[in-house]
Amino acid sequence: MLQKEEECKITHSLQMMSNLEDLLKSNIVCDFLINIGKSSFPAHKAVLAACSEYFRSILAEGIDQGVIYINGVSPDAMEQCIRFMYSGEADISISNMESILNAADLFRIEALMDLCYDFIRNNLTPSNCLNIRNMVVIFENRKFRETVDRFIVDKMDEVVETDTFKELQKQDMKYFLKMWRSTQRGSSAPARELRSATHTPRIFLSSKSRSLIGSAKSCKSPMTKVQIDKRELKPKDSLLWKGVVSWVSHDPSQRVTEFLELLRFIKVTRFTINFLSTTVWNEVMVSENTSVKEFIAAKVLTNIGEVKASLNIRNCLNIFSIVTTFCTEFYDRYLKTVVGFMSAHLKQIKTRPEIESWRLDEFCLFFNTCDCSLLEESDMWDTALTWLQADKDREADFLDVLKVLHMEDFSPKFVICSILKVKAVRSSADSVKYISDVVFKDPRHIIWNTTVDTCFTLKYLSRKYKNTAFARVDKELVSFFVTNFLKVIEHPEFANITFEELQLLGKILRKRNVHGEATWIAVMKWVRYDPDLRRRHMLSLLKIINFERLTTKFLKDTVRSEILVTKSSECHHFVMTEVYNKLP
Repeated sequence: MLQKEEECKITHSLQMMSNLEDLLKSNIVCDFLINIGKSSFPAHKAVLAACSEYFRSILAEGIDQGVIYINGVSPDAMEQCIRFMYSGEADISISNMESILNAADLFRIEALMDLCYDFIRNNLTPSNCLNIRNMVVIFENRKFRETVDRFIVDKMDEVVETDTFKELQKQDMKYFLKMWRSTQRGSSAPARELRSATHTPRIFLSSKSRSLIGSAKSCKSPMTKVQIDKRELKPKDSLLWKGVVSWVSHDPSQRVTEFLELLRFIKVTRFTINFLSTTVWNEVMVSENTSVKEFIAAKVLTNIGEVKASLNIRNCLNIFSIVTTFCTEFYDRYLKTVVGFMSAHLKQIKTRPEIESWRLDEFCLFFNTCDCSLLEESDMWDTALTWLQADKDREADFLDVLKVLHMEDFSPKFVICSILKVKAVRSSADSVKYISDVVFKDPRHIIWNTTVDTCFTLKYLSRKYKNTAFARVDKELVSFFVTNFLKVIEHPEFANITFEELQLLGKILRKRNVHGEATWIAVMKWVRYDPDLRRRHMLSLLKIINFERLTTKFLKDTVRSEILVTKSSECHHFVMTEVYNKLP
């Protein structure tokens, strides 16, 4: 019976609302007119008084004219308010929600305000949440403001990347960072702090940023309902840092002077040494600001025990630079600690880009401090190359680098196969002389470690630097070429030997009566590498070929038909003579 009565009440109420709406649409017995600008809205006094405290108080005073003029409300918002009073529905969108909420607040239509808040809650995004918070602060709805604040806190890592955040005034940006930091402490204090905050940011933004509110029109992602004062979050130093960097980077010319103040504000000195020595130290705005670098360095160098515990592959090179540049107390202890770690992990750090930014004195300091006898020569040399190749001007420092590496402890094989293969080393007379004096005091080590891959480099050195160990083994190198001739001519570097060197090899082979076809192949490979320049040597090179070792068929089919031979009358005559001599 009771259920039936409730159903009847609901049906009757809905029917009455529908009838009243029909009366409004037909303008039947409308006894009140609301004028907003050039727009007029007829209505029934009874409905207005029943749904709005604002109109109830006005109508209770008595208005004989039956008409009222209202300012500060848009026609669209007034239309939606009247529609809601008659039907309980309103067409709320991103574009009109603020004007409707403003009108509903003025007319004190609580149900419509709740409907607006529900719409806003379902359309919050990182791009519009700051503007929306600015809007809802006006209406002094503490509960809903806390809902928006909770969303901002949850999405802060995305919020700090938005243009809205970047265009905040400094005090407003600091407020939101402080709000986020407070909610990370895991106590009820942050919630009370937010609820009692005296600073309520009024964000004045460009029209472009304000239009970002509209980006959520198709976004329907309701917020998770969480009690802000009961939620415990782990502190995220990276987010505070990200917020400051994002804000300063948006207008660095004007804001960089605020950088150090903001770092103090977010209590950057509480950040971990690892975070400070990697993310913070690598930031361009830090590397270009001496006062900020000194501030960060002072924190990193607070406790040697913390530094030792924090050292890892990613931060050790930066900490090394911090120690060498800013450390004033316990320098030796810090340096020994950091260099010890770097030495033990040189294989992992030898090609890291941080090495490229070392000064020469830092490079030398590292190798002079560590025990080089415990390091692999390949790791030491790779570290040197990382530093040397980062700046072409550093080629002038090659000799200093070789000395600090203690080349006398390097194996001759490694020096030949790796170090002398570097063009910049071969091009430095002082470097080659130093290597010759400290590594190859016994020139036989050169021959003992010569391979097909290295023989060309060694031959180049023996030709260019006469007063070195390489020149003293020139004859032995020629013998190596002759002995390994078939492999040598297949090597890409073979085409770079000189005419005189090729001629000498050919004469030796002819004298030994070996490699007729191989000598022909070698000659043609060498000439074809630069035919315009080298074809003039063609006749001289043909004379070093041992034609007696060539078959008549090879002479006719290969040598005689070679275009470099046919285009030269002298070469062609020489070859035809050899062919004739081969005939029985």
